[in-house]
Amino acid sequence: MNNIFLILGCAKQRWQDLEIICEYVKKTYSLTTMLMVNKAHKEFYSVCDQVIEVDLSDQNFIALASRLLSEQKVSGGLLFADQALLHGTKLFEQLGIVCDNSELGINSYSKLEFRRQEKRYFSHAAKTHYFVPEFSKVNSLQDVHAFAVKYPDGFILKPISEGGSRGVLKLHAQSDFGAAYKQVECYQADGLMCEQLIPTFREFSFDGVGDISFITEKLVATGAHPVEVGQIVPAELTCDSAEKISAHGRLMNLWVGQQLGAFHNEIAYLESQGSTAAIESNRRSGGMGIWNLAEKVFGENLFHRWVDVAMGQTVEHIPLNATGKAMSCMLGSRENLIDDLTMITAQIQEVLAFELGPDIELFSLRWLHTQPHMLPSIPQSNFDFLAEACIYCAHFDLSNQALYERVQRAWDKCLYIGMKEEKCA
Repeated sequence: MNNIFLILGCAKQRWQDLEIICEYVKKTYSLTTMLMVNKAHKEFYSVCDQVIEVDLSDQNFIALASRLLSEQKVSGGLLFADQALLHGTKLFEQLGIVCDNSELGINSYSKLEFRRQEKRYFSHAAKTHYFVPEFSKVNSLQDVHAFAVKYPDGFILKPISEGGSRGVLKLHAQSDFGAAYKQVECYQADGLMCEQLIPTFREFSFDGVGDISFITEKLVATGAHPVEVGQIVPAELTCDSAEKISAHGRLMNLWVGQQLGAFHNEIAYLESQGSTAAIESNRRSGGMGIWNLAEKVFGENLFHRWVDVAMGQTVEHIPLNATGKAMSCMLGSRENLIDDLTMITAQIQEVLAFELGPDIELFSLRWLHTQPHMLPSIPQSNFDFLAEACIYCAHFDLSNQALYERVQRAWDKCLYIGMKEEKCA
């Protein structure tokens, strides 16, 4: 009988985070790591002892998983994907291992249930300093038109249960609703919803595990597809603004039943009003390397702390004091690239590090795609980029926007150099 640490779900692009988790589990707790995941990618087999392909959303998942684990002793586990919340917490309760509230987990998985929980809360609580958007489930194009009439200043049309900005559209009175609806029809089976547009704001996330927390600032693309293109740790905020965002983040944790585990709560800050608005809540670590950025500036590996919590250890509150600034940037494609960059990825990384200059450290470059022709010209989700770069500056001299633009200029230049040298080879 193996002593197992069970991980439910993992997105392909997060296999390196999975590797951090598995290495720590083996080194610290001497457990066998088992991953149950919807689709098993080759990278998973290189970091986990056992990988089992299974539909996490299957209504019979608990019974199936119980049979697969009948000869194992499960000592701890993590829910590493949103879909794992559907049945994973119930499974963990049945196995007798540490997990957060199972009943409220649906409020994190379903954006519609989250809004309903928010509405219930504010039906008997003051909305001082909180902006609460109106919302509605939509079942047809006619429903979208009806919502647009109520909110002519704009609204969001999105799937009820998707991540990575997939299917999220920002619309206004002049938008082509028919074309927009066609773009999201593929998500109709799991449901669609509309939300009132939050007025002009800066976007942040309240991140952490257990009682350990920090605030990340986000850079978001303009236009119809509000895709996140950058993450910055620590966020640049006044003490008052930071406290408002943190308070809202803790409130969101309450709504989704988070107490011990990881959280990534996306929050808008309306500077002109001094108020906050919830965007969405996640009972997992944030994507786009957010915890890797945190380790760089705070010196604390939150993946390790998450495993410790899952193993029943008491993780004391740790004050996080930042040294320098770290940023992750999504790096897009461009016209006239060669069909396959696989053979020159190492060369591109070297050139990118050089072009950034001596005051900016490129400490991670994750390739998401190496075939540019497979990507849309305008990214519609976080899966429509070539790569994700994580950089670090020991000083705060550059503004966030200036730092982001510097990375993008360096990326454009190194892609050009890569193309040129490949063609001459």
